[in-house]
Amino acid sequence: MKKVIALMLLPISIAFAQVNLHKSNANALGADAYITTPIHHNIGKIHAFALVLLFIIGLVATYKIYHRWQLGEEDVLPLIYRWWSGIIVSFFVLQFLRNYLSHQSFGEYQPITF
Repeated sequence: MKKVIALMLLPISIAFAQVNLHKSNANALGADAYITTPIHHNIGKIHAFALVLLFIIGLVATYKIYHRWQLGEEDVLPLIYRWWSGIIVSFFVLQFLRNYLSHQSFGEYQPITF
């Protein structure tokens, strides 16, 4: 089992080991070329897809709560609080990540200034 896990993680470790430290777009390797740059360029599509998933999860949660309420369960408020607080937190985390990642500039070295 350990060999299977090691073989599954080997391509990931190779991709991250080839990270280009000079940040030039001409020869981007590893995680920068295959993960960071595509996510940065497609952040709008990823955000829209995640919003659709949150909407579907919200519909399923609403159905589950309604179904339990119709079965005669009196105490559905904790269930409502758990589902909808999780969805609201996920929405705000998604908004924060979209705003944070959309304003990042990848492929260029920018020193931190104080």
